[in-house]
Amino acid sequence: MTVEEIKALQAELGVTVDGIIGPETKAAAVAAVSEAASSQGVNPEVTAKYQYILDYEIPSETVEDIVENNDTEIVTAEDFFAQNVQADKFGSALGTTL
Repeated sequence: MTVEEIKALQAELGVTVDGIIGPETKAAAVAAVSEAASSQGVNPEVTAKYQYILDYEIPSETVEDIVENNDTEIVTAEDFFAQNVQADKFGSALGTTL
């Protein structure tokens, strides 16, 4: 699902239109599906419309938390390409050629 598609669904749901699936967007999608189900019975079209949002798992940690706790290694683009692309002079690991 693209950011623009998420923004369109957010506008329909009446939540902040920012393209980010957070607690507000997810709660609104759950409410929309529940409301449709209570008035019409289970509605597969409504459920399918919001399925991506319903299935999305909202991360429990922010980037700031991860960096503060040093839970991850920050890799620069230069290091990434040095390790992943230049290891194969033809770039076939990424399906590209240099």
